[in-house]
Amino acid sequence: MNHSNNKKTLKISAEDFWRFSCELYSKNELYLKDGQAYSLLELQNKFNKNVNICLLMLYLDNLNISINLEILSKLISTITDFENSYLFPLRALRLRLKAQESNISLYAKMRKTLLESELLMEQHQQSQLINSLNNYETSPTKDIDNLQLYLNFNMA
Repeated sequence: MNHSNNKKTLKISAEDFWRFSCELYSKNELYLKDGQAYSLLELQNKFNKNVNICLLMLYLDNLNISINLEILSKLISTITDFENSYLFPLRALRLRLKAQESNISLYAKMRKTLLESELLMEQHQQSQLINSLNNYETSPTKDIDNLQLYLNFNMA
């Protein structure tokens, strides 16, 4: 990261973020929203929160980097088109296929392929987030909770 006047121009690696995400996601930890504990997948399914943005917020917390609502809003906008055009339809296809599992002879192979494709799309989405985030300057902060900023954020 480059330093200038106590501000940092982010130069975060998408690969480092991906490794962090895979490790953290595999732990299946719980996070608080409105006083209740939820997994990342539950935050996605119950509150329409993006798991990759949750992971990014946790990654930034880990790096002691704070973002504001304006940057958060821009990050969400960065991934919206790809998510709506590709990721959501693929996820929906995988769920529809699962509902017909007993009628599809090659279901296991199809599911595996769809999951692998979805994972690649998730990795691409993370790259989109990092590429966007690397354009902003932030100040280092010790007491931060970017995840709560996102969990309490509602786009109008």
